[in-house]
Amino acid sequence: MAKPTIRIRQYKSSDHTDVCKLFTDGLSRLIYPEGFDIQPYISESLSDDLSKIESTYIMDTGSNFWVAEFDTEIIGMTAIKKINDSTAELRRMSVSESSRRSHVASSLLETAETFCNNNTYNTLRLTTTTVQVPAINLYQKFGFKEYDRTTHGLITAIHFSKHLPEP
Repeated sequence: MAKPTIRIRQYKSSDHTDVCKLFTDGLSRLIYPEGFDIQPYISESLSDDLSKIESTYIMDTGSNFWVAEFDTEIIGMTAIKKINDSTAELRRMSVSESSRRSHVASSLLETAETFCNNNTYNTLRLTTTTVQVPAINLYQKFGFKEYDRTTHGLITAIHFSKHLPEP
């Protein structure tokens, strides 16, 4: 019998419940500064773009949303959102706790970068927070450079950018 492999594929509507759970679990398990409540951000995200993934990412030319599957379980996700003709934003990167450190995030990021190259983007941006140290390390490993920091109450967001090679 063949061993199950990790497969990156485009999101489909039947993934919605699993994607929302992965997103919620991923953010809920992080350790935040005392007094910080992540729940309002989770609720806002679930009622905003994550409530309409198809129209926000799939049907919007230059944007996309992927999931990573192991066997039949969704273990990761990420998205690209078109900002303008030359710039895209990496969004919603999340990997299940049990699948971290197994190259799932790297595979998702490579998929997103390939999509950006195929859509002739020059720049890929993303935002993460200082509490997401493994994510920061991954993005730096992939050549992203910090260009700004913003404070949101008790949390500091780090804004990264990467110049993409000409196709």
